Amino acid sequence: MLLIDPQGNYPRYIGDLLLANPGWKEDQPLPEGWILVNPSEIPSHNMATHKLEELYPTLAEDDQYYQSWNLSEITLSELEIREMLLSMGLPEDLV
Repeated sequence: MLLIDPQGNYPRYIGDLLLANPGWKEDQPLPEGWILVNPSEIPSHNMATHKLEELYPTLAEDDQYYQSWNLSEITLSELEIREMLLSMGLPEDLV
């Protein structure tokens, strides 16, 4: 469960909600000011050439918030750092 808290902080999770609202139960409506964020599909991309960044959720026409993503090309310096980390033996999915 992805959430925005009453102060607008994102991402927040169910544990954050429970810390702020200890009596809340999952079958109840969200406490005042908490907003549910609907997951969205992660854009497919080549990790060797592109990086994916999660942005602040967007409010859609259906008055629901959805995850937002930014996909951009890796810069030359980022690519050099990536290659160095891979050559040091770090797994590709962590680089």
